[in-house]
Amino acid sequence: MVKTSTTKPSRPQKCGQYETAKSICSYLRQIALSSAGRHKLACELEYNLPMTKRQYPDYVQRMMEEAERLLTDEQDPGPCEAADVCFDILMLFPEHQGAKNLIQRAYRDGNLIRDNRRALSRLIDEWDDRPWQQRRRLALSFGYVSRWEENYQDQLEGLEEEGAGPEDVKTYLHTGHLQLLEDYLGGQAKGAEGAWQIFQEAIRVSKDPHATMFWVGKEYAQQGYFVESVDVLEKLLRRYPGDESARRL
Repeated sequence: MVKTSTTKPSRPQKCGQYETAKSICSYLRQIALSSAGRHKLACELEYNLPMTKRQYPDYVQRMMEEAERLLTDEQDPGPCEAADVCFDILMLFPEHQGAKNLIQRAYRDGNLIRDNRRALSRLIDEWDDRPWQQRRRLALSFGYVSRWEENYQDQLEGLEEEGAGPEDVKTYLHTGHLQLLEDYLGGQAKGAEGAWQIFQEAIRVSKDPHATMFWVGKEYAQQGYFVESVDVLEKLLRRYPGDESARRL
């Protein structure tokens, strides 16, 4: 029997607390996102030309070294935390191949795969391969391995309370959310189609389309609709190219 609780399950036990590492990464993020850093970044990324390794700012190399340390720590490895650092690099330098490669290494970590598989099996039968259960696996895995919300909580203020979203389109967003839950929990086939139309209308009528698009992109990701999430976030970034939290998500 499939459990249908909408309560977000707890993540598998984190690979390490990394208070010192988090402080280092926070400091590096501040450097990367400082006004001076942004100005330099704008110059370096003009026309989005690829850069060689030695042309990246020094802080990028320090972030890569910290990610490698987190991943290879013999006492308490942190593949999710390592990937988190690399996603911050890709937020600024989308073409950075070293960061992409390290993320792939991190998510192939045997212990992480085992822990994620064990956590999923508590909610979904391992041999249940129905399409909507596969979607649930994606959504749950995203919640288990993502460290994004922990580092970007300040950008989420006002969007997290009961998952409401911007006040003027809260009813639209809640209705769309329920449509997605029909697919997520009940295996319905058309919930996502209905939700897309509702979300499009919410974006159109909202007084704050920026925040609404961000909410919709985040909602899709949390429900395992990664293609739809990317579609919304790419549209958001075309309209608001300076939104770093959307690019990071």
